[in-house]
Amino acid sequence: MQQGNKNKVRNSKSKIRNVYRAFAKEFKIKSGYGMVKLIQKSVPADLTEPDNTLLSGINLVTLTAQWQHAALPRSKQIQFYVYRPG
Repeated sequence: MQQGNKNKVRNSKSKIRNVYRAFAKEFKIKSGYGMVKLIQKSVPADLTEPDNTLLSGINLVTLTAQWQHAALPRSKQIQFYVYRPG
């Protein structure tokens, strides 16, 4: 197997593991503009130092807000990192 293919397989396996380790919460919020659904997902970031040392305790958090406007679905999303020592 070529080196490039090994990296693709390794990255695919990492992404699959992250799906299973994902932590998700959903909230429905009443606002003056109608119902807004807030979805929070958190997965380990799997970040490494230049010497390939894994940085543990860092999660990638994704917040998604979904709502309706003029009968059309709308959404906005933001991603950020959170450090939780443990």
